[in-house]
Amino acid sequence: MQPLSPQASTQAGGVPAVQIDALERRFAFVHASWHEDIVQQARAGFTAEMQRMGVPADLIDVFKVPGAFELPLYAKKLARSGAYDAIVA
Repeated sequence: MQPLSPQASTQAGGVPAVQIDALERRFAFVHASWHEDIVQQARAGFTAEMQRMGVPADLIDVFKVPGAFELPLYAKKLARSGAYDAIVA
């Protein structure tokens, strides 16, 4: 896998618009089950932003862990697998 190469341009208001070449890329979103109502809002926002940047939702794998303690442990496990270009926790 090669590093992500976002193509930047500028949106209204000077905010950079990023387009990700998502071909054959995988993304992981790891979240805790604690305060799931809040976490689901973060997940929905992340997925929407990724789609806006050209990444279809089916390239994002979602993993649920019991709590905050397990987040970095599971993210490390996913990173070591080599299956993901980016891991969000």
